[in-house]
Order: sequence, then C-alpha cells, then structure tokens
Amino acid sequence: MRWIIVLLVLGTPQIGWKGEGKIPLSPLEADRAVDSIGREYYRAKFEFYPAYATSKGVRDFDGNLATFAPRKVGGFSRKIRRLDTALQGFYEDSLTMGAWVDFKALSAEMATQLLLLEELEVWRRSPLIYADECVSGIYYLVVRPDSAGSRTQLESRLSAIPGVVQQARMNLTDPMGLHCEIASRRIKDFLPFLDAMSTSGSGSSPGAADQSIDRAQRALTGFAAFLDSLAPTADKDFALGREDFVRLLEARHLIHESPEDLIAYAERTLADARTQKEGHAGLLRSVTVDTSGVRDLTAESIRRYFEAEAESARVFVDGNGLVALPAGSSLEVVETPLFLRSLVPGYAYEPPGPFDPDQKGLFYVPLPDEMDYGEKLRYQSHMEDRSFSGAVVHEAYPGHHVQIVAANSHPSFIRRLQDDVFAVEGWAFYCETLMADHGYGGSESTVRALDGVIYRAARVIVDIRLQLGDFSLDDAVDFMVNETGAPRAFVEKEVRRYAVEPGQAMSYLIGKREIESLRDNTRRTMGDSFTLRDFHDSVLSCGSLPLYLLRTCVRARTMEGL
Repeated sequence: MRWIIVLLVLGTPQIGWKGEGKIPLSPLEADRAVDSIGREYYRAKFEFYPAYATSKGVRDFDGNLATFAPRKVGGFSRKIRRLDTALQGFYEDSLTMGAWVDFKALSAEMATQLLLLEELEVWRRSPLIYADECVSGIYYLVVRPDSAGSRTQLESRLSAIPGVVQQARMNLTDPMGLHCEIASRRIKDFLPFLDAMSTSGSGSSPGAADQSIDRAQRALTGFAAFLDSLAPTADKDFALGREDFVRLLEARHLIHESPEDLIAYAERTLADARTQKEGHAGLLRSVTVDTSGVRDLTAESIRRYFEAEAESARVFVDGNGLVALPAGSSLEVVETPLFLRSLVPGYAYEPPGPFDPDQKGLFYVPLPDEMDYGEKLRYQSHMEDRSFSGAVVHEAYPGHHVQIVAANSHPSFIRRLQDDVFAVEGWAFYCETLMADHGYGGSESTVRALDGVIYRAARVIVDIRLQLGDFSLDDAVDFMVNETGAPRAFVEKEVRRYAVEPGQAMSYLIGKREIESLRDNTRRTMGDSFTLRDFHDSVLSCGSLPLYLLRTCVRARTMEGL
C-alpha cells in the first residue's frame, strides 16, 4: 500500500506516531503521509463510486458504474478500515495546521462511509443510490464530455446499467417505500433524456450507442416497474430515528448539538425574522407590470433574463469589493433537466469538479414547458420587481459558483474533495443577506432576505422532526405551508427531498449562523484592521469543510494576520 511505502522512504524522523513500534515522523513527513493516505482513500472511493469520480473531474472510471455488489461493498469497507487505522496512528500535534484540518476531514469522510455502508446499509435499503448512479453517471458524461474517449466510455457506461439494475434487485432486501417512489419517478423522468441521446435521433446512423441506449432504457423501465411493485409493501418508515440521525450529523458534519437545541435555535430565528419583517413592511412597493410584451414572453427570454441578472450580480460583487471572484471560471444558465425536477423543483447549481480543466458551472432554472397568459404575467411581474435576484445571488454570485470554484483550486488534494453541505449552503444563504444589506436588488431585497430566513428556519424544524419520526410527510407539508406561505404543490416536492436527504434542509440556516458568528468574532479580534473582503476571502480559501474545521481554519488565518 502506498502509505506504507511513504513511511519507509521518508527518512530520519523528529516527531513520532503514537503506539509502540510506530515509525516516528517529523511534521513535514507526517503532512506528506496524510496526503498519501488521502490519495489512496479517494482512489478507492473513485473506483467504488465511478459516477462520483466523473463529477469530480476524475475520468479514469468513466466506463464503469457502481453495482454495490456485497463483495465490493465489503472490499471497500475493509480498505477504509485499513487506511483509517494508519491515519489514526498520528499524534495530532505532529501535523501542521493545514494537514491537521485534512486529517480531521479525511477521518470524518471515512467514518461517514463506514456508517452508511456497514451500519445503515443504504445499499440494501435505498433504491435511490442505484437510480442516482445510473442517472448521474450518464448525465455527467454528457454534460462534461471528455474528447479523448467520451463516446466509448459513454457506451460502456450505458452497457453497465443492466448489471446495476440486476444487482439492485438482489440487494434491496429491506427497501424504504418513499425511496422506491422517488427513485422510480427519477428514472421515469430520465428516460426522455436517453431518448434524446440516440444517434439516430441526432441524424447519425444507428450503431452500438443506440443498442446500448435501448438496453439501458429497457433495464431502467423494468427497474422502475419493479420499484412501483415494491412501494406498496415496502417499509413506510423513512426516518433515521434520533440515534442514527445524531450519529450521521456527528460523523459526516462534525456537529454535536442536540436535535432539540437545533430546533430551539430555529424556532427563535423564525420568531425573530417575523418580527423584523413586520418592521420592514413599508419597504415593499407595488409594481406596475408593463403588459405590452407579456404575450411574447418565452422560456428562452426568461433564461436570458437570468443571464443578465447573474451578470448584474457579478458586477455588483466586484464593484463593491465583497469577495475575490475566481479567475478562469464561467457560468452558464440552463434549463433544469427534467429528471431533476421531481427532487429539485426550485433553482440549483451544478458545479464543475475540482479536477475538471474547464471550471464552468451550470445554473439550473426551472423554465416552464407551457405558459398561458396568467403564467407569463406572473413571470413578467417577478422579473420587473427583481424577485429572482435572491436565487441568482444564492446559486451564482457570490454564492455557490464563487465558493465552489474557489474551493476547487485549493492546493490540498484532500481539501479539494471536501463538499460539506453546511459550508456550501451556509455560504450561499449568508450571501443572500450580505447582498441585501449592501443594497443589491433594491429596498425590497431586505424583506425577501427575511422571507428566506423564515423559510430556512422552518426547514430546520421539518428536517429534524421528519428524521426523529415526529412529523409525517403530510405534517411537514402542513407546517411549511402554514409557517412560510409557500405554495403547497412546491412544498410537497421539497418535503419529499428533505425526507430522503437527512441534514440537507437544515444546512442553510446552521451554516449561515456559523459564518456570521465567525465574522463577528473575527471583527472583534482584528479591530480596525478587519475588512469584510479579507474575511470572505479567508472563508473561501479554507474550502468546503465541516463547520468545526471551517471555524478552526478561519481562526488560524486570522491569527496569522495579526
């Protein structure tokens, strides 16, 4: 194994490993060993999750898909345990600060994989991981083609889909009903995407690709029907339960607050935001919509509006010196793929991978398929009063696009692969208030930012209560509609996503709280030398870390600047 080789060739040590018989290492040597273990681990993870590898810009496994065969699950778990044993052999104080952060992040990543695979056994319980592997695996190859061999790899990955489906049928011994329903829906939504990929449909002569697409379609169609047949009798309980939910928060995100404390914070925030909104009600103004061009409004003209709004946000961020914009990146506004809409009814961002040579992000906008006059009038009204500006800030500038592209350039291999949702969504949500406070979007943006706080605080409560078993899906929908006033049809889709992605919905508010706390503490520490731009650049330079590690990294950088 590579980490053993590193230990043998590094030379005479100064500071050691703990435990008898361990080879001692100096700080520099220990840093290099952590990096080596990290590379060994992620190589194994890329091989185990080929679609994940493609999403990160690693193209060595583009022809494969994960089957989650028991022997492969067992082999990956054993590899993790071997590497984790090596990693835990360090004296933590033998590491430099940067390597210590990598060490902790890598430890959390390994613990999370072992929890998911060995204890929660998601490969036996959740058909979503099979649907996502097939859907995302193909989509990433199409949206990020590799000129060196993308067609061959695509055909190979398409040909692997029947094997994934066959293994899923054998593995799913105790599936969750809600996961069956959502996986089936996602597959059905993906089938038209496969249709559009056919070479005959694009004008080329039918060939191996068409045959691979046809076999993949038949396999996925059959799998969706299989899941539909399982759903009525499958386990109705999707909740993790308190113990497993707490373990997941601690392992994956290094969050040790109790669910009850998190709910109490969300409830206080919800009440406070409502009070603030009442005090700012006078900022809202009525907009007279120019109806002259409403009938000519198209989905394409709406897309172009979002392009213009994104450019406006970029110029505003740059002009006000809020954060350094990453060089060498670009943003494209595209329609949300149909197969994502059942889980992502709103706006979303698809980032480039850290190892993608082209750092182009995709801003997904759910454009309407058909619009009557009333729907066109609604869009025109929102465009004229800039109601969409918050979504642009969150997904593009200075939100996800800026933060993730910055993280992608981190010099640490391990750090580039961190994508903790609390840091990612916390930063984007923080940016909504930041931009409103600086006047972007007009005076109404302050009220809209408070609406965002109300919605995200309600999400925390729903997220936790769903996983604790306190809320049914209907309870969660009723709560969100009553507390936020959001349309029921939209909330119904959102709540189903919360139920199958524990912790994601709460990440916005809890992540924002951490960044605001860091900002205020840094301002007190630095006094007159504090600048908002330097603070933001410091946060982004640390990468998409779990909040505890993000806090540690920013504080260390603050002390260096004093």
